[in-house]
Amino acid sequence: MPSRFGRTRPMLAKDLEAAAGLFFRAFARRTKVAHAEFTAYYKEVFLDNPLYDESNGCLVHEDSAGQIDGSISFLPMRFVVCGDVVTGRLACAYMSDPDSPGHGGSLALKVRARNNDFCFSDTAAPVSADHWRALGGVVLPVQSLDWRQVFRPMAQAGRRFWNRAPGWSRKALASMVSPGDAMLRRAMGKHRTKPQQGVYDEDMRAEAFVEAAPHMVARFAVHPEWSREELAWTVRMAARKQALGPLGMRAVVGPGGVTLGCFIYYGAPGMPAAVLNVLSEPGWESAVVAQMLHYFDREGFTSASGVAQPFLMNAFGRQPGVNFRHRAYFCVSTKRDDVREAVMRGDFYAGGLAGEAWSRLTSDF
Repeated sequence: MPSRFGRTRPMLAKDLEAAAGLFFRAFARRTKVAHAEFTAYYKEVFLDNPLYDESNGCLVHEDSAGQIDGSISFLPMRFVVCGDVVTGRLACAYMSDPDSPGHGGSLALKVRARNNDFCFSDTAAPVSADHWRALGGVVLPVQSLDWRQVFRPMAQAGRRFWNRAPGWSRKALASMVSPGDAMLRRAMGKHRTKPQQGVYDEDMRAEAFVEAAPHMVARFAVHPEWSREELAWTVRMAARKQALGPLGMRAVVGPGGVTLGCFIYYGAPGMPAAVLNVLSEPGWESAVVAQMLHYFDREGFTSASGVAQPFLMNAFGRQPGVNFRHRAYFCVSTKRDDVREAVMRGDFYAGGLAGEAWSRLTSDF
């Protein structure tokens, strides 16, 4: 029975409706009520994923009457941390009933450094980042940024009005911005991204991506294990996201047909590209980044952006027109000194499919 102070316990299937309602009250702007599609998806992500068990999943807080008044969503992910394979936890969302204060401490303590081999969040708000620091965690400045390049500035700006415009005016809007962007692109001329000689990109099937990705992150001291089952599940779930456009994958190929890297993204020509992951073989980062940006420019995307990572900063810094801006705080909590040191020196890979960006919870609802 709950004490007069309430209790924190693992989230069960019977709690889904209450937890979903907390999510909508905390994050949804248009409605306060969770619908059936959302609740089903919430269950699929947090209770039906391949690594779930009660010890590493979501938590709820019950008040003294047994009513759920708070929850924190954890998604288990297998990571290799300095040679050891552990089930890390991605902290996705902290949710509370604004009318029932006083339970936040017991939930927040679950991300305390001394309680975790590896726990992280790639979407923390400023207040949450302060809590992570106070509980012994670290905030990573580079991974808290997005890189961004705009290829068609007028079309990119016009997209702000696109969804609000009636159907008949969208063609008129497109006809207005296209000549302007063509003129700007001619003026940019030699300042546009150029691919390296002998390097090209080609379509990549999901099976090939699942095969190649684990090898390309294995050089980092801390990296996702990405077993075939776990990564295939994540790619399938990522393909269901709707708000940012279809999911695409491209391989970057060098002389002799050798795969140098790959990238996975949302979007289509005429839209922004939201890049989930950029992967490369060691030493080929600049070639992969240049080819990726050339692809998005060539195919008619309005812009491209994705999470910044230390091993790619030099490659992006050499590309004309790339800039960086704050995205959200990337926080890590660990009781292991070797993991903390690896993370702080940038010997660490997470984000995208090894993060929260693929989830429909971040955009579709």
